[in-house]
Amino acid sequence: MKLILISADMKDIERSYALGVFCGVAGNPSLVADAGVPSPDMVRAILRIVPDPVFVQVSGMTAEAMVAEGSELAAIDPKRVVVKVPVTAPGIQAIHKLSSQGVTVTATAICASNEALLATLAGARFLAPYMARISDIGGDGCRVVGDIVDLIRERCLPAEVIAASVRTPEELSLAWKVGAHLAAVQSSVVWKICANPAVEAAAQLFSEDYTARFGPRGR
Repeated sequence: MKLILISADMKDIERSYALGVFCGVAGNPSLVADAGVPSPDMVRAILRIVPDPVFVQVSGMTAEAMVAEGSELAAIDPKRVVVKVPVTAPGIQAIHKLSSQGVTVTATAICASNEALLATLAGARFLAPYMARISDIGGDGCRVVGDIVDLIRERCLPAEVIAASVRTPEELSLAWKVGAHLAAVQSSVVWKICANPAVEAAAQLFSEDYTARFGPRGR
């Protein structure tokens, strides 16, 4: 499983990307609005500092608005911009139109496997079920992600599953366990994984033992 960083903060992206564990950056209209930079400018800024795809979501509500915005965003870098479209009825129509124009599309805000089916038939390259949000509304987000992964594999469909709305290290492990191809996480999830007290204590002890015998490194 690969990781996509959810962020619209340039400093956060640069710091987190230095870990070497991410294969792309994703944002949504709310994050972009919080950053105070329009989506096209945000995409260009991110493309300048990372070598990987940028997943950017349309903000329109009609199929026409989604297609127009998605086409504009994709034109910035057709090889590295992936347009995110929610799986509303106008969204499914927009996915079909954009994909038929050669735009790489992620179907987002998926909350049920049948929505993933429609998105795949419409031409989506990536399917992003909202793992934690599904659980928030009383569903089983992990099961939905797993069901979509199984259906994609069993039917040999040309799409990959992004476990989105993954909020904790434990949810990330579950997404990996059920076979998600990718997971979209905020940097806080990864930094929490890197801050295990047991690991920190072990590393500190090893360093102290070595330094006591040979002195600090660099002498």
